[in-house]
Amino acid sequence: GYNSVEQLEVLYSVRVREVQRLTQQLEEFSNEAAKERDEMFTKLAFWKAEQERAKSLHKEAEQQLFDSKKKISEFEKEVDTLKLNINNLEKSNAHLTQEIEICRVSMLDLQQKNLLLERGSLNSTEKHVDTFMKNVSKKHEQELNDIQNKLDTTTAKLSLKVQYDVM
Repeated sequence: GYNSVEQLEVLYSVRVREVQRLTQQLEEFSNEAAKERDEMFTKLAFWKAEQERAKSLHKEAEQQLFDSKKKISEFEKEVDTLKLNINNLEKSNAHLTQEIEICRVSMLDLQQKNLLLERGSLNSTEKHVDTFMKNVSKKHEQELNDIQNKLDTTTAKLSLKVQYDVM
């Protein structure tokens, strides 16, 4: 009997040590698992924050793209308007150039008539015609200068727009 009690005590103490070792091992595994879980949650939180940041940057980029397309569209409309203005000014310039040419021909005609009148010694009529021709000529030269200035200004504006758009 004594031997079997002693054997049981030895077996019991071996089992107790085994249970203690397994309990300690289980605790270590549990701590390690908790540590890994915490690391995973930290990584998950980090990646969620990164994902939100990426979404925010994407949204900003989309807005900037939208704004840029809108500006380009506005600039294209402005360029079209400026081109139309230039076209109208060029037509007006051509028309005034034609009128000036007609006036020059008329002036030459009047100068010839004036010479005839001079020969007929009608000095007062000559002075009147001369003054009239100078006034007409000045008026048409002024109109031509105004048209040329408008054309130059519009051309400069268009050039600046095109340079800005290229940049």
